[in-house]
Amino acid sequence: MRATRSSSLDPEVQYQAHEIGLRWADGVAAENEWFAKVLENQKAFVQLWAGADRYRKVMVREEASSAEGTAAGSASDDTKPAE
Repeated sequence: MRATRSSSLDPEVQYQAHEIGLRWADGVAAENEWFAKVLENQKAFVQLWAGADRYRKVMVREEASSAEGTAAGSASDDTKPAE
């Protein structure tokens, strides 16, 4: 059995990847009705679980997600990864 090595991405990389992914998804949703429905439901799910920071493995900025209406992150200290 192979040992796995765990490493974490720099928080800024995580923030940027999240924002790029949301922009990409919004672009696809603008052209694909089915994808738009899935994205809408995904954003509602993220908002529903916004307070569950300890279960989140990816760091997101509260202000970026709130500005887009996704509430993807609600960590009180958005510079620390969830435990």
